[in-house]
Amino acid sequence: MKIKHPYTGKEISIQAALRDLASQEGCDGEPYDQMQLAAECIDRYESCITKIVQKCEEDIAIRHIDPNSETSHYTESIIKHLKDIIK
Repeated sequence: MKIKHPYTGKEISIQAALRDLASQEGCDGEPYDQMQLAAECIDRYESCITKIVQKCEEDIAIRHIDPNSETSHYTESIIKHLKDIIK
């Protein structure tokens, strides 16, 4: 997910914004540690979603080759939705 950086106005990932805000001088303590942790969690979730999308795309490719295959029946719309989440 992209947001405008609070200081530069550039479009960046929310993780980058959280890390930038938390790493400012004088920003010590639990709230800022939690911002760093939130950025790490978002990174992990995006990685998982990316792996799910890759698996779905593999399943779709297999079904196009062999329509009778026993792969999961994910649709292109699910893949698009997942890709939109990690933009």
